[in-house]
Amino acid sequence: MKKVIIVRHGDYDGNHRLSPTGENQMKKLAQLIEPHLLPNTIFLSSTAPRADDSSRVLATALKLKYKSFPELHSGNDSPVGQDNQRAINLINDEAKKNQADCVIVLTHLEYASVLPYKFRADNYRSINKGQGLIIDFEHNSTAFVSGLSF
Repeated sequence: MKKVIIVRHGDYDGNHRLSPTGENQMKKLAQLIEPHLLPNTIFLSSTAPRADDSSRVLATALKLKYKSFPELHSGNDSPVGQDNQRAINLINDEAKKNQADCVIVLTHLEYASVLPYKFRADNYRSINKGQGLIIDFEHNSTAFVSGLSF
């Protein structure tokens, strides 16, 4: 794995579904992420409805397929609870199994706060809804990307 791109789901409504704002965030984020993708990129997502909606929009824009895993669903409504090491093992195992050069991980606040440190990204900002962090292991660099309008 040469890169991991950690994305936090977009803004969502009271039913935990992606809002129109969240959909726009994901579309803009896709434009910013696309130049960083490598030929063998895989896309892993949380199973939460807001993450699934976000993944659908992002994957469509990037012309990728995504696979959902309960291990990437964190927070109070997680079916399996948060386990940082289990999430990291999942990401590494899927990267190895698929011989992936780049892995997109779409998840939630809890993992978006922990995973950058676990993948040795020492210098990054907090990842808010509709934002992402690109960790490039080959160039030992990170890039913050945002689908938010300022």
